[in-house]
Amino acid sequence: MKNLLIILLILCANTISAQSPQSLNYQAIAWNSDNTPRANQLIRVKIAILNQSASGPEIFNEEYPVTTNSQGLFTLEIGSLNLNDFQKINWGSGAKFLQVSIDGVLIGTSKMLSVPYALYAENTNLKAGAGIGVSGNTITNTGDLDNTNEIQTLNLSPDGKQLSLNKGGGTVLLTQQGGTAGPTYSGGSGISISPTNVISTDLRAGEGIAINGNTISATNTGGGGTGTNYTAGKGITINGNTISNAGDGDTSTVNEIQTLSLNSNNNELTLSKGGGTVTLPTGSGGGGTTYTAGTGISIDGTNKISATNGVPAGSIMAYGGATPPDGWLLCDGSTVSSSKYPELFGAIGTNWGDGGSGSFNLPDLRGLFLRGIDGTAGNDPDKTTRASKNSGNAGNRVGSYQDDMFQGHFHSTDGARFLNTQPAASGMGGESSNGAALFRTPSITNPTSDGTNGTPRTGSETRPKNVYVLYIIKY
Repeated sequence: MKNLLIILLILCANTISAQSPQSLNYQAIAWNSDNTPRANQLIRVKIAILNQSASGPEIFNEEYPVTTNSQGLFTLEIGSLNLNDFQKINWGSGAKFLQVSIDGVLIGTSKMLSVPYALYAENTNLKAGAGIGVSGNTITNTGDLDNTNEIQTLNLSPDGKQLSLNKGGGTVLLTQQGGTAGPTYSGGSGISISPTNVISTDLRAGEGIAINGNTISATNTGGGGTGTNYTAGKGITINGNTISNAGDGDTSTVNEIQTLSLNSNNNELTLSKGGGTVTLPTGSGGGGTTYTAGTGISIDGTNKISATNGVPAGSIMAYGGATPPDGWLLCDGSTVSSSKYPELFGAIGTNWGDGGSGSFNLPDLRGLFLRGIDGTAGNDPDKTTRASKNSGNAGNRVGSYQDDMFQGHFHSTDGARFLNTQPAASGMGGESSNGAALFRTPSITNPTSDGTNGTPRTGSETRPKNVYVLYIIKY
């Protein structure tokens, strides 16, 4: 079993855009069970996001084929393969948990912290208050709608005797030369009085305000200091300057939102608001039909049924055609790229030879028979002396090579044949004498027919009857 150590928390994929990014970066190191990194290997990483708790319902998942680097590190973007479902995640509906699996093995589940929830800010619903309008992402000043707190202006009468403040602010009499002294005034906030009794302001125009002489006005109210008046239509309510959706404005009950409910006691599925009821088919125990995955089919824990490719990468097959079909390579010892054929490299590695520089060798099965690895069976007495071919494996391992051989044996004869016991006579070729006894040295001749199976067939190798095929390997 492989272990996974997460070394980098999830980060936003884009930190300069004003809009929230629609994916999350994820980095981790894959480890073997002996605490060594899974370097330069193709792995399949499944990322799932669970709602509310570590055992909550799965609301999103993606599965990525990735290749680790020389330290076992891999990087992926969560949401890059299944963007539509990722954008539908409601980050504000409670805690979210990240579940990680590698090659079908659950590694762990952990709670997601604050960084991903920045995505929730995109769903914030701003409401316009008094004097403010919101259109898309634009906020504007719609004017002061209260006529009791308007900007006022000061006016001095032509004879210089009366100072007035408009909009009901009142009038005062100024001191007259040579007459009775009037009230004495002092400048308050924003008002100054010169020695010659000139009253002025030091007001400055802010955003949406214009000052022309002693006149102060709003620049975007359309005049009069009031904005546009709106009337609520069907399904709309207006409270001050806040416009809200009040729901379905019609009086019909036949076009409402409906909900589905399942009664597990009798398997009845009901649609609310008069939508009707149907009875679902039942299997054993009333829980519906139970299915079993057959050849080329997989069923996961969420009852999702998928078709598999049927033949795993690295499978070797005898093929009757002249060229390999799509998805297969000829077993001719060629050197191929591990990045171009990652699943095949993940299956056979360098069993058949290391091509160097990110490459590996295919099996070279031309003119050879296949033999199952002996392992501990004891059927191959020479398994430990098997050789390496094209820098591949040697010994009792997949990819090792063994030359042809003829089992050791003996031939037997009927021994030396004595001819007679007389002294040797001259001219008897092939005969020898040990004194009184004469004998002929035995000899072994070429194979001859046994009278049943015909003339023996001899050649440069020992072999059974055979036909040619192409050996091909799945990538």
